[in-house]
Amino acid sequence: MIPIQDARGVFTRELVASWNELLDLAPKNFLGSFFTKKTTAAKEVSIEVRRGTEKIAVDVLRGTNGNRNQFTRHSEKMFVPPFYNEWFDATELDKYDLLFGQNATAANVNTVTSVIESAVEKLMIIRYKIERAYENQIAQLFESGIVQLKSGDNIDFKRKAASMLDNGNGSYFNNQAVNPEDIFMAGGLFLRTIGKATDGVFNVILGERALVAFKRNPKVIQQNYNIYVKLIDLHMPQANAMGAVLHGQYAAGSYLFNIWTYPEYYEDANGVSTPYIDQDQMIMI
Repeated sequence: MIPIQDARGVFTRELVASWNELLDLAPKNFLGSFFTKKTTAAKEVSIEVRRGTEKIAVDVLRGTNGNRNQFTRHSEKMFVPPFYNEWFDATELDKYDLLFGQNATAANVNTVTSVIESAVEKLMIIRYKIERAYENQIAQLFESGIVQLKSGDNIDFKRKAASMLDNGNGSYFNNQAVNPEDIFMAGGLFLRTIGKATDGVFNVILGERALVAFKRNPKVIQQNYNIYVKLIDLHMPQANAMGAVLHGQYAAGSYLFNIWTYPEYYEDANGVSTPYIDQDQMIMI
């Protein structure tokens, strides 16, 4: 029997489509693609660093003692990785009562399958939250070298102070006296000599305002430089670039730079959309 108040809707209304954007908002992992993921069962993990040099040998007179070489010791840092504990109440699922409530006897295979699919969907959404936290930690690492944790037990990777420059943020490129080529050359030289990079091709991630300021810089315009190139000419500068936008390549001195933006956002505890990359920031990798 159909109640008279519901009969009209049954015969005159039909659901033709539905939209569920929860699973369509899977986090991108462009920043994470610059790192190698490792999994361990240990509670504490450590990283070891040993600095290298590019010194050349000095010739000596035959029969002398020669030059004694000394090698620096490595440094080790140990820390406890952050822990996440996200959960939800399975009893709040729409069809939970059909399985375990007073209507349990009416449950069938389709109902069981529907409940399982709904639970898996919720777990996937929780997984996305954790993956966004990973991506945000990497963004913090690029910005300051310190992963900020709510527990207060921050992870400091001891980045060199010289690797974190304040050139006036994105507005710096708006200065007519500034030549962006000098900034890129200095960054390339630092990565090559101090960072011991093994080649001269680097990736640069620009915030949105930083990219606009770069393209509007008078020196860039004067050079008649067009940042846009055919992507087929780049030969996959970054294998996993989900969420990132490649704008082309920029040459400065002896170095070549792949220019990226990463227009991806996460919602903070107050529901405010926040970009992973500050819009005035420039990151050179």
